[in-house]
Amino acid sequence: MNKAASHPRNSDRSLAITHLVSLPLELSKQGISTPLLLMAADANQAQQLYAAWRFFAPHQYTILFKDWELLPYERFSPQQDLISERLLALWKMRSGQVDVIITTVTAMMQKLPPVDFIMQHTLQLKKKQALNVISFKESLLESGYQHVSQVLSPREFSIRGGVIDLFAISSSYPYRIDLFDNEIDSIHTFDPINQRRLKEVTEIRLLSAYEFPTDQESICRFKRRFCELFTHAKHAIVYQSLKQRGIFAAGIESYFPLFFEGPLSSLWEYLPSHTTVLSTPQLKEIAHYFAQEIQSRFQLAGGDESYPPLPPSYLYLSEQEQLDLSDQYLLIYWQMNQPDNAMLPDISINRRLNHPLQPLADFMERWPGRTLILADSLGRSEIISNLLQEHGLNPQWQRSFADFQQEKIPLGITVFSEFTSGFILPEYQLAFITESELYQGQIRHHQRRRSFSQESGEQIMDLAEIKEGDLLVHEAHGIGRYKGLEKFDEGENAQEFMHLTYHQGASLYVPVSQIHLVSRYRGTQANAVQLHTLGSDKWHKQKQKALQQARDTAADLLDIYAQRELQRRPPYEVDHSLYTQFVEGFIFEETPDQARAIEEILQDMRSSRPMDRLICADVGFGKTEVALRAAFVAAMSGRQVALLAPTTLLVDQHTQTFVNRLLDFPIKVEGLSRFSGTKDSQRILDGLKNGAIDIVIGTDKLIQRGVNFHNLGLLIIDEEHRFGVRQKEALKKYRAQVDVLTMTATPIPRTLSLALEKLRDFSLISTAPEKRLAVKTVVHTFSSGLIQEAVWREIKRGGQVFFVHNDIASIEGMREQLQILLPKVRICLAHGRMHERELEQVMRGFLRHQYDMMLCTTIVETGLDISNANTIIINRADKFGLAQLHQLRGRVGRSSHQAYAYLLLPETIGKEAEKRVEAIRMASELGAGFFLAMQDLEIRGSGEVLGANQSGEIQQVGLSLYSDMLRQAVKFLQRGEQISDQGQLTFNAEIKLHHTALLPESYCPNVHERLLLYKKLAQAVDKTALDSVLEELIDRFGLLPPASKLLLDSHYLRLKANFLGISLIDAAEECIKLVFAKHTLVKPEQLIALIQKQPKNFQLKNGNQLLFKINESDPFERILLMNNLLNALNPVE
Repeated sequence: MNKAASHPRNSDRSLAITHLVSLPLELSKQGISTPLLLMAADANQAQQLYAAWRFFAPHQYTILFKDWELLPYERFSPQQDLISERLLALWKMRSGQVDVIITTVTAMMQKLPPVDFIMQHTLQLKKKQALNVISFKESLLESGYQHVSQVLSPREFSIRGGVIDLFAISSSYPYRIDLFDNEIDSIHTFDPINQRRLKEVTEIRLLSAYEFPTDQESICRFKRRFCELFTHAKHAIVYQSLKQRGIFAAGIESYFPLFFEGPLSSLWEYLPSHTTVLSTPQLKEIAHYFAQEIQSRFQLAGGDESYPPLPPSYLYLSEQEQLDLSDQYLLIYWQMNQPDNAMLPDISINRRLNHPLQPLADFMERWPGRTLILADSLGRSEIISNLLQEHGLNPQWQRSFADFQQEKIPLGITVFSEFTSGFILPEYQLAFITESELYQGQIRHHQRRRSFSQESGEQIMDLAEIKEGDLLVHEAHGIGRYKGLEKFDEGENAQEFMHLTYHQGASLYVPVSQIHLVSRYRGTQANAVQLHTLGSDKWHKQKQKALQQARDTAADLLDIYAQRELQRRPPYEVDHSLYTQFVEGFIFEETPDQARAIEEILQDMRSSRPMDRLICADVGFGKTEVALRAAFVAAMSGRQVALLAPTTLLVDQHTQTFVNRLLDFPIKVEGLSRFSGTKDSQRILDGLKNGAIDIVIGTDKLIQRGVNFHNLGLLIIDEEHRFGVRQKEALKKYRAQVDVLTMTATPIPRTLSLALEKLRDFSLISTAPEKRLAVKTVVHTFSSGLIQEAVWREIKRGGQVFFVHNDIASIEGMREQLQILLPKVRICLAHGRMHERELEQVMRGFLRHQYDMMLCTTIVETGLDISNANTIIINRADKFGLAQLHQLRGRVGRSSHQAYAYLLLPETIGKEAEKRVEAIRMASELGAGFFLAMQDLEIRGSGEVLGANQSGEIQQVGLSLYSDMLRQAVKFLQRGEQISDQGQLTFNAEIKLHHTALLPESYCPNVHERLLLYKKLAQAVDKTALDSVLEELIDRFGLLPPASKLLLDSHYLRLKANFLGISLIDAAEECIKLVFAKHTLVKPEQLIALIQKQPKNFQLKNGNQLLFKINESDPFERILLMNNLLNALNPVE
C-alpha cells in the first residue's frame, strides 16, 4: 500500500453542508485540493455528486466509478459498456489523469484486477505509428478480442490485407485502420450496419476486453485453481463451458481471481498519491451491512454445484479491511444540515392565473440572492427565455455556472439537466431552479426519444422516407414524381422548392412553405399509377369523387359514434390506495408513452361509455403492464376479465406474470389452454360461470360455445394480428356488451385504418425502455459461414440463439445440417405438432439455458420472453409477412445487450417479398412496429372500412390524401358544415416575406432531414408544436442562422393569421398586404377604426384586402410590424 505511507492518518474531520450538491463549492471554500475520493452511500447519491462536480467544478476531471451493478454471487455478467467504463477509469486513475473519483462504499469493497494487469493491457495507436500486424493480432486475441470476417460488436476485429477493423470496448463506434506498408496511414470510425466510414480520428486507446487475462496460460491457471477449490468441478457451468468449448459463460466474472497468480488489488491501490477521502457519515454502517449481505448470499449459493461460489475473501474486502484502509487517509465525513430557507417554494407555472408566472415573480421579489434557471437543453432554454420575457422577467443567457458567478447578474439561464430538482444555497445567496419546479407534473425528457404524433406522425414520416423517383400527391395538382429539393437564389430572396414532375415532363415547384399540400402516394398498385397532366380537369374529377365518398363515409362514422355514445355501463371504481400499492409493484420506470396510454385507459374505464381501444406498442415496450393496470381496475371493481392470446405459450407466460403481480391482492387468476387437462378445464369453466375466477387468460377456447361468464367486464385481446376471421366474428358480440382492449405491435391494415380514422380509440407506445438497443438486422443469402459466425458470437458472450425454419417436413433435415455445422452447440427442436408436454419441457429447458440454440417454426413468434436470447436467424425470410418478421425479430433485444437478426434468403425472390424484406431492414430502429404497419397498409391496402367499396377512390387519390379528406369531412359534419368542393382541405395562410427564409444546407446538410423539418413546420397547428420544432432545431444543429430564424418567425406569424382568418400576408419593403378569408374573425369596425386613426398608412381595397404602407428593408422589423398589426386586429385581445 504505497500511498498509505505517504499520507499519515489525521484525526477524522467533519464538513457541514447545506445540500449534498454544494460539496464542491464548500471544498473550494475550505481550500481542500485534489485529488479527491468521495464514497457515497449508494448509486443515487454518487450520481448526484457526479452531477454536482460536472456543474460546479467542470475544470476538475471527474469520473464516476461504478460497481458491476449486480448482487453478490449473481449468475450474470456485467454489461459490456460498464466493463469498458471501469477499465478506462482504472487506467486513467493510475495514469494520474483524474482529479476527483466518485464511487460508493460497496464498490470500494470489491476487489479489482492487479494494477500491473490494467497498465500492461492498454495499447495506444496513432497515425504514422509503426504496427506489426502479426504481433498486433496476437495482442488482441490475448486481450479477449475475437477475430471475425465482419465487425459488428464490441470485442471483435478483422484483418483484410492493409485494412484492420476493430471494435474497442470503450468506443461507441468501431474503427477502421488503414496501413501503408507497416505504418498507420489513417484511422476512421465507421457504421457497423452499412460498414461506411464516418469520421477521421488521430488516435485510439485499446483496453482489455475483460477484467481478467484471456491468454492460454491464464485459462490453464483458471482451470487448475478451479479444480483445486471445488471437488465437483465437472458440474460447474463456467468450468465445463471453458474446458469443453472455450467459452466464457455468463457469470465468469465472479471467478475472475482464479485467472491471476498473485494477489488482487482494490480501488485503494489505484488512487493517486496524497488523495483526500470524503465519505458519507454512514460509512461503517454500510460496510457492516454489505459484509453481512455478502456472507448471506455466499451461504445461499453454497448448495448449487452448477455455480459454486468463491469464498468472499477472494472477491471482497472484509468490513475491517475497508475501514483500516480508509483510516490510512485524511478522512472527512460530510454532514448534512439543511435549514428551512434552503427549500424552494412552489413556483410552478400556473396557466389558470392571469399571470401564469406570478409565483416565480413573487419568489424573485422576496429572494435577496441571485437565481439561475437550469433548462434541460439549449432549445428548452430558448422556449423558457421567451416565456419569461413575455411576463416581464429577463433572464440572461450564461454558458456555465462560472460565467454566472463572474457576471453577478440577478437572473440567469443555462443548460444543465442532471439535477433532479432545484435547491437554494443560503450561505452563497444562490437559488437554482430546474424545469421540475417550473413545470410540475410534467415528465422531463433528458433524452430525445423517437415518437409519433397521432395526428401527423404518418405524414411527417412519409416525406422523411422518400427518395427521388417516388410518387407524391399534391392536393391541387394530383400525382407527380419527386425529383428532389432545389434552391432558387434571387439575391436576398433565396428559397427552397420541392420539384415534382408530371405527365409529359411538366414540372411543378412547390415552395417549402406549402409542403403541407404534398403527401406520399400510398396505394396497392403504385407501379400502374399514371401521372396527372398539369392544368387538366381529370384530377379535379377524381378528387371530387373521392371527396363525395369521404362525405358518405363520414356520415356513417358519425352514426357509429352516436350509437357508441348511447351504450352505457356503470363506471369502474377502485380504491386509490390499493391501486397505488399495485403500481408500486412495477419495478421499472414507465416510459412517457406508456404512462399516457395507461391514463387514457383509466379515463375510458372511469367513464360510462364502453371502451374500444387499440394499443399499438412495439415488442418489449410494455403492453403487458398496460393490460395489467386495466385488468386490476376491472377485477377490483367486481367485474371479470378475459385475456385472449393466440398461443398456448403466450397464455402460460401471461398467466405466470399476472399471478406474480396480483399475489398480494384478492384476485383469482387462471390460465385456460391445451396445456390444461380436462379436469382443470372444467374447474375453470365452472369458476367463470359462478364468479369464483376473476381473471382468465386463454386461447380462442375462451370464445367457443359452452364458455359462460358470471359478470364479464373487460376483454383484452393480445397480438390481435394473429387471430383469423372466424375468431374476430365471434368477438363482435362482446363489443356491444363489455370493454375491449386490443394490443398489438403491428396492427393489420384494416385495424390500423379504423384507428387512424378514429372509429376506434388509439394509443401509440413508441418510446423504448431505458438502455434498450435497436436490433441490428442483417439481410443475406443462405451462408453456412455466416450462420457459424452468428451462432458462436452469441454463445461466446453467454447468450442463446433462435433459428426459425418454418417447414415441419424438412425441420429434422435442417437440424442434422446445423449439428454438422455446429457440433458443440446444444440444439433443441420446437414446433406446433409436438405433444404439449414435450413442447413445454423444451421451452422450459431453453429458458433454463440447457440448450444453446432453438430450431423452431413460428411457434416462437409470440410467447417467449428470454432476455438471454439475443440472436435470431430466420431462414427463407421471403416467405414471411411484415408483421411476422417484426414479431420474430422482437424475440431478441429484450435486454440491454446488443441483439442481432439475420434474414436468410434464396438467390432470387419475388418483388413483394423484396419490398417486405427491405422494409424490415430499413425499419431497424426501436419503435418501428407502427412504421411497418403503415408499410403493410401501403403494400396490401386497407380493404373496406365500413363495408362500402372505397378501394377505387382510395386508389385514385392515394390513402394519405383520402384519410385527410375523411378526417376533415368528419370535422365539418360535426360542426354542421359542408366540406368545400374547391380549394384546400385545411386552411393555411400564405406568408411572403420577400427575403431568404429557409434551413441553409450549411446548417442542416441532409436533404431528407430538411424535408422532414419543413413538413413539421408546415403542419404545426399551434405554438406548442412550433416551439417543439424550434427546440429540436437548436438541440440538433445549434443556434438558428438568420434565414432559419426568419423561417420560424414566418410560421409563428402564420399561426396568428390562421386564427384570424387571413389567407395571405405579403410583406414587401414598401407595403404589407393582408387578404381576408370569408370566415375571418376580424370585424369591419376594427378595420374602419384603424383606417380613421391612420388614414395615410392604411387603405382598404376590394373589400377583402388591407394595405399597410411602410418603408422598412429589415425583414425582422417587418415581422415585428406584422405581429403588432395582427395583435391590433385580434378581437380577443
